[in-house]
Amino acid sequence: MTPEVFEEFCNITAESRLSKKDICRSLNISDKSIDKFIRDDETGEALRQYTRAKEDQIEFLVDKKYEIIDRCKNDIVTEDDPKKIHAMVNILKIEIDSINFDASKRLPRKYGDKLDLTSDGKQLLQPPPEYTVRIAKDN
Repeated sequence: MTPEVFEEFCNITAESRLSKKDICRSLNISDKSIDKFIRDDETGEALRQYTRAKEDQIEFLVDKKYEIIDRCKNDIVTEDDPKKIHAMVNILKIEIDSINFDASKRLPRKYGDKLDLTSDGKQLLQPPPEYTVRIAKDN
């Protein structure tokens, strides 16, 4: 595996929804060779490059989500059969939910569920001193 092939692999990863196995198949390389290339790179640059490509892939899919919605809306408008419309809507929901799920797991800080630790927009109060546990220090 050469650095150029690995870079091509990362470029395809960042700009597609293809899996690692599918990309490797298209480049006529083994998916194990990608893992080995990352492991053998002593500088850690290959891992950073691959991680960035996977993050870019999520951004690509999130952007693509809106194209999928628009395409499906256009198809629904031209369709007359209610059963087909229902099926198309269900397929759209599955596609969008899977993109949202992947995004929330791969980039949780950006796309994950947010936990609000406030009360009506205000910071929560500290517990009274009698509810705090004091740990005795050994002398």
